[in-house]
Amino acid sequence: MLALKICDMAMGSGGFLVQVVRYLAERLVEAWALYAGQQTADDEIWSVVNGLPSDEDRLIYARRLVPSAASMA
Repeated sequence: MLALKICDMAMGSGGFLVQVVRYLAERLVEAWALYAGQQTADDEIWSVVNGLPSDEDRLIYARRLVPSAASMA
């Protein structure tokens, strides 16, 4: 999911991209909940996610990961 590339051709206010980050972060938190406890390729992310005390903290962390992954493309 973090490998997706999103393009906002209009490049207006940035509202579209902000909503994309929110949407993808929510889906990422759902995926973490679905696959909790399973081995993945990125153990560093799982160790951070498992150490976060609440779903809100996981959502904030996911919102930080989504643009980071996009900027690495």
